[in-house]
Amino acid sequence: IIDTERKIVEDGESFYENAIIKVRTYIDISYKLPVFAEDSGLCIKALNYRPGIYSARYGGEKLSYKEKCKLILKELGDEKDREAYFISVMALSYKGKIYCVEGRSYGKIAYNIKEGYGFGYDPIFIGENGKR
Repeated sequence: IIDTERKIVEDGESFYENAIIKVRTYIDISYKLPVFAEDSGLCIKALNYRPGIYSARYGGEKLSYKEKCKLILKELGDEKDREAYFISVMALSYKGKIYCVEGRSYGKIAYNIKEGYGFGYDPIFIGENGKR
């Protein structure tokens, strides 16, 4: 069930809180069906784990992801420690309880953008296996 008219305010202080906010926004209209929601982002060690929960809005909501990638590369500069991870927290509301699970994909931030690769921050992320 998707209600595009409902405005979700992601004002939590963690991925868990934001995922739960999204689930709770739709519980009342779910017709007693399970409700799934998620929150995800990119965390970069050298940037104090930014953009983090602000990944979608990093640098301003009007920036494209290509511009956000450029901003991150500029902020990192010649930094050697480019350790980073993508995180996703899934929340499920079922029979009056909310359950959460977290997944992470570890890697590092490249020194340049790989044009035409993936979406979001994918063009600057190199996974643990060395692949983009």
